[in-house]
Amino acid sequence: MPGYVLGNFFIYSVINAFTPGPGNTLALNTKAVFGETIVNPALTVLDIERFAAIAHKHGAPLIIDNTFTTPILCKPFEFGADIIFRIVNLGC
Repeated sequence: MPGYVLGNFFIYSVINAFTPGPGNTLALNTKAVFGETIVNPALTVLDIERFAAIAHKHGAPLIIDNTFTTPILCKPFEFGADIIFRIVNLGC
């Protein structure tokens, strides 16, 4: 799993969350789980309920980037997301 240092934070990135691997486990120091509703560039749809269950099992919030789908097409709160954001000026 590649890691990146950002200030005092060490961020792990899961390259492909759809392949079998770590399963339902997160590192003990995980503070949050991040995902996109539709993953760019592959255009695969994130299983928000699955990732919400894993995040909540470990006491971490699920943060969702809902830029691609917009709030009208997908409502991640209904699937267990804790924080949702959207970039409104993308492509300007």
